Amino acid sequence: MRAMLPDLRLDCLGGLDVHVSGDWANRRFRDWQGVATGSEPIVAVAFVADPDGIKWCKSERSAAGQPIRLLLGHHDAEGRDVQVNFSVGDTGRVTRTTVESSSYHPLINAPAVGRTGFMFRFAEVSGSRPVLLGALFFARALVQVGRNGLWHVRKEVAELLPESVGGVLTHGRTGVWAV
Repeated sequence: MRAMLPDLRLDCLGGLDVHVSGDWANRRFRDWQGVATGSEPIVAVAFVADPDGIKWCKSERSAAGQPIRLLLGHHDAEGRDVQVNFSVGDTGRVTRTTVESSSYHPLINAPAVGRTGFMFRFAEVSGSRPVLLGALFFARALVQVGRNGLWHVRKEVAELLPESVGGVLTHGRTGVWAV
């Protein structure tokens, strides 16, 4: 199976530009840190796609921008067997792959401008198991907090969503995309 991100284009979540910027904070440890900001507060769902499927997690409800981080953590002395840690907000998902060299750095799609309601394709980690990283951003005003402290899209927005993405935006903090 090939790694693929869902091609999300959700007009009911659209309308804002999202600016993504950042840089490699530590090249030796391959730690990219940045932020996504909009003209009003935003939330996000981060996606990590590998040959096993698509994992997702929701960001927090920040008043400022959403921090973004990609860390390739070493699992061997050589630095080729890496754990791919991707987060938007303070929560993230991980997977593992083997890259071509210890100096390998994936090309990051930043600085860039994305759009709320559209899948933002952040990066591709080329390795023994290709890994695609993306995020879906939308205005924080479209969400409400449940009794457990987790956010979900408001009922009137959920009714406009395709069934395939509705579960992601209405239940849980993390999960696996059921395509």
